[in-house]
Amino acid sequence: MIPFQKVFLFQIAFLFQIATSFQRTFVSIRKILFTKTIVYIFAFVNFRYVNGGLFSDEDIEIPTFTGEIRDLLLEKASTGFDWSEISPTIFGAVFESTLNPEARRSGGMHYTSVENIHKVIDPLFLNDLKKEFSEICAMPVIKIKERKLREFQTKLASALYLDPACGSGNFLTESYLSLRRLENDVLRELSYGQISFGDVNYNPIQVSLGQFYGIEINDFAVTVAKTALWIAESQMMKETASIVLMHLDFLPLKSYSNIVEGNALLMNWEDVVPKQKLGYIMGNPPVCREKIPDGKSKIRIALPLCMEVLRLMMAIILLVQKNIMS
Repeated sequence: MIPFQKVFLFQIAFLFQIATSFQRTFVSIRKILFTKTIVYIFAFVNFRYVNGGLFSDEDIEIPTFTGEIRDLLLEKASTGFDWSEISPTIFGAVFESTLNPEARRSGGMHYTSVENIHKVIDPLFLNDLKKEFSEICAMPVIKIKERKLREFQTKLASALYLDPACGSGNFLTESYLSLRRLENDVLRELSYGQISFGDVNYNPIQVSLGQFYGIEINDFAVTVAKTALWIAESQMMKETASIVLMHLDFLPLKSYSNIVEGNALLMNWEDVVPKQKLGYIMGNPPVCREKIPDGKSKIRIALPLCMEVLRLMMAIILLVQKNIMS
C-alpha cells in the first residue's frame, strides 16, 4: 500500500474514533441532562412557593434585597421578638402612619382598634354564636353533642361578610380570627386530644377567607388587607394543627379573600357578592370633620357617604325581612 493510501486510512480511522468518542460523550451528556431535568422537575414540584398574586402585576417594582435590608429584618427587627404572634390588625395602624395628615383627613382613613371592632361584631353575630356553642357543649348526650358541633361548624363556614369600605381590612381580619378561634374550640371538643386520621387531603378547617368580602378605593390598602388576612390564616392554621395533632400545609396559598379595588359609592355591590348569599354588612365608614365660620367644628358626612349609609340601612332591612320570613 502506497504511503498516500495509508495516511488516508489513518485519517479515516482517526475521524471514526473521534466520532465514536463524541457519540459516547453526547449520550452521556444527554443522560446527565435528562437525569438533572427529572431532579429539577421533582424539586420544583416540591418547592414551597407562596403564590397569592401580590406580585402578579408585571409593572410592579420589586426592591433589591440587599445585605443591609436582610440584617435589618432578620437581626435588628427580629432578635428577641416573635413575629408569629403579632396581630395582623396592626397593619391598619402601619398603613395609616404611611399617609400624610391631609390624606388621612380627606379620606377619613383612621385605624379602628380591635376593642372598637368588637363593639360592632360582638352584638352583630359573635355573641349569639358563642352562646350557641356554649349551649351545645353543655349537652349531656355525646352523640347528639358531636352532631350539633359538626352542624355548628358548618354554620360558621356558611355565612358571608362584607365591609364596603374595608380600608386595610381590620374588620374582616378580626372577624375571621374570631370565627376561626370559635371553630378551633369546636375541633378541640371533637378531637378529645386524639390524632386525626383520614385522607391525605383531609382538612379539618371549614371557615375560609372566601367568606369575607371587601371594597376599598385605595389600591395599596387592598394589598395590605389581603396580606393581613393571609397572616391571620397562617396563625390560626398553626393553632388548629396543635389541636388536631396533624400537619397542615399553609403554602402554597390556596385560599383567596374577595377584596375588590373600587369606589363603593359608584359600583354595584352585587358585582362583589350577591345579596341573597350575604349574611352581614359591617365596617367603619369614613367620616370627615370640617371647620365652620364661627370657629367651631362639626362632624360632616359627605352626601355620597350619606348615600352609602342609606344603602347599608336598606340592605340591613332586607336581611332582617329575609330572616323574619324564613
